[in-house]
Amino acid sequence: MPENSDIVPLLIHGFLDQGAAWAPFIDELGPLAERALAPDFAGAGTRARERGPFTLRRVAADAAALIDQHSDAQFVVLGHSMGGQVAELVAQARPERIAALVLMSAVPLAGQVLPDEVRGLLRGCGGDVEAQRRIHRMFSRHLSDADLDRMLDPTAMMGPAAAEGYYNAFSAGDASGKGPSTFAGPPLLLAAREDPVVSVEMTLSMRESRFPGSDFAVVEESGHWPHLEQPQRCAQAILAFLSSHGLA
Repeated sequence: MPENSDIVPLLIHGFLDQGAAWAPFIDELGPLAERALAPDFAGAGTRARERGPFTLRRVAADAAALIDQHSDAQFVVLGHSMGGQVAELVAQARPERIAALVLMSAVPLAGQVLPDEVRGLLRGCGGDVEAQRRIHRMFSRHLSDADLDRMLDPTAMMGPAAAEGYYNAFSAGDASGKGPSTFAGPPLLLAAREDPVVSVEMTLSMRESRFPGSDFAVVEESGHWPHLEQPQRCAQAILAFLSSHGLA
């Protein structure tokens, strides 16, 4: 097992988000904070002007390339929402480099079909600040105005093509998610108590079918963005998991 100094958290954001949204959570990671990497998807954040394709496999390939740039490190890959799907694909692509996997309010890798009215809202919200603000308010419980302002910078938010493409991507999922996970390291499945998108029950079902025996924790008083709504509680749960496996 690598020494603590060699552990790098790789934080994979979710649909409509960007790497900068991880800032409050990173501040709670203690000694691991200075090594944390929080890249943007193509079409989001510093890469907002990049063109498609906007797919899970493309995001995973970009993350794997980032891992390759740090040849002496081992990674804790943490994926939120759609980023959980990406995190699983990264673990498949670079299994020897991944020390632990954390899936936070994670969409199942096999995909997730949402109700028609939600599908239309999400697919069509690209580039629309007020529509994305409504979505974040709808699916969260404790996001502050400062959180929303940071996430909804018009120059960095997902535009129409990226929002539609990534919605289609996470809905369809990946065929490798239809069977048990092949990840050999320790996984943590982290749910949020009040998440209306990925419920505690959905996370437990994924644990039973794909990650039997994995670590499991619930962040209280949080909707779909536990790393923003309860960054300290979220970080404490993850650090406790890493410590139990000799990684923090």
